[in-house]
Amino acid sequence: SFLQEFQRIYNRMYSRYYRMDAWDSDRQTNKLTEDEFKAWADVASKARQEYKRGKISGEEMLARVRLD
Repeated sequence: SFLQEFQRIYNRMYSRYYRMDAWDSDRQTNKLTEDEFKAWADVASKARQEYKRGKISGEEMLARVRLD
């Protein structure tokens, strides 16, 4: 379902944020700062709420939360 995919993306993004402090790596493409994660989470939360209210489609919600 779209909500399951949303949760998968959320978990991936949280892992990228968590790695910022946990790993001493030069691979910047896989890391998010706290501010970057919070900004993304705000957008993602709003998209999820709009989807649950029927204001946007599942495809639109996922398009808003993906950073690929």
